[in-house]
Amino acid sequence: MVDVMNLMGYDACALGNHEFDYGIDRIPHWTALAKFPLLAANLSNNDGTPTTLVKPYIIIDALGVMVGIVGLITTALQTQTNQATMLKVLPYAETLRTVVPVMRKAGAQVIVVLSHIPQSDLLTLANKVQNLDLPVMLGGHSHELDQRKEGHTWLVNSGEHWDAYSRIDLDYDQDSGKTVVLRAAQVWLQQTNPQKDAAVAKAIAGWEVKLDAQFNKEIGYTVSGLPVRDAVYNLVDDSMLDMDPSADIALTNEGALRQDIPAGPITKGIIVGVMPFSDSIYRLSLTGQQLLDYLPAGYIGMAGLHRAGGKYLLRKTGQPLDPAATYHVLLNNFMFDTSPALKAAAPKPVTVWDDWRQPVYDWLTKHPSSKDTPLESLLK
Repeated sequence: MVDVMNLMGYDACALGNHEFDYGIDRIPHWTALAKFPLLAANLSNNDGTPTTLVKPYIIIDALGVMVGIVGLITTALQTQTNQATMLKVLPYAETLRTVVPVMRKAGAQVIVVLSHIPQSDLLTLANKVQNLDLPVMLGGHSHELDQRKEGHTWLVNSGEHWDAYSRIDLDYDQDSGKTVVLRAAQVWLQQTNPQKDAAVAKAIAGWEVKLDAQFNKEIGYTVSGLPVRDAVYNLVDDSMLDMDPSADIALTNEGALRQDIPAGPITKGIIVGVMPFSDSIYRLSLTGQQLLDYLPAGYIGMAGLHRAGGKYLLRKTGQPLDPAATYHVLLNNFMFDTSPALKAAAPKPVTVWDDWRQPVYDWLTKHPSSKDTPLESLLK
């Protein structure tokens, strides 16, 4: 992605929660490769000192106008990654009130907010900082394609997966120092046969060779494909439980699995696409009551346990969870690291797999699938 973005000529990029998926130590590697900065002004170290992980803002010369671009990352970062525990995420408005005067003193004539923030949060933020004269706030994170004007600030989210892009034309009056949005347009990309850029095609081809060597080995087959909910969750949880007979229950949090498994051959690369995070699998010893206290009200993938008649029933016995009994529970380290209750209940978890994809690889090897015996026919 960095290679292609370099070729596309990006000037800046807002830091988002998914930049932490492969570990916080990878971010300096990517910033070194990128010909553009990653920005987040509302990040600091836990002790309040500025972080050197990314820059807070940049100022560039755009047709003779000095344009400041200030980055903001979602304040929900700590609930969405276990890799940012050494960082503090500061409130949006407080950050802008601090950094915008610094940017203006450094020469910024126009200031644009580049953020990884949902549209609803931008709406609240724009109302709080109307006096800062910010013509545009660009958002993300929530996968919305939306634009609206709040006061004199345009709030723009450009969708997801490069299905669309936004073009915003600004006019800066040198005499008054005021900036006006002349046009805010959002464009769907619907070409069926887009023209390929030779340099981008070459970069992609080079990466495909590297990735195929590591990830293109076929390890299974599905005729119809598997939807991420609930079939892929069942595959992941059942794999953990099957490959660790000492466990009673396996759990996977909502959002951990990111896509369907498409029809056809299943490769390691497809599994990585489904399970992109760099997680491991822990085994915890929990009482039935501790488990009941932890289980969220929303969706969660589970194996060895199901809900019926308002109660959680254990597969091994068919009986409801006994609050006083102890159960062995498998889950990924993200679930553990982001739960104070689990840390208090089982402060010394056992690492069963360093790579949380390993039980899926092992289960698919143990249960070969093909066109004649597709994966969907093997799942419970």
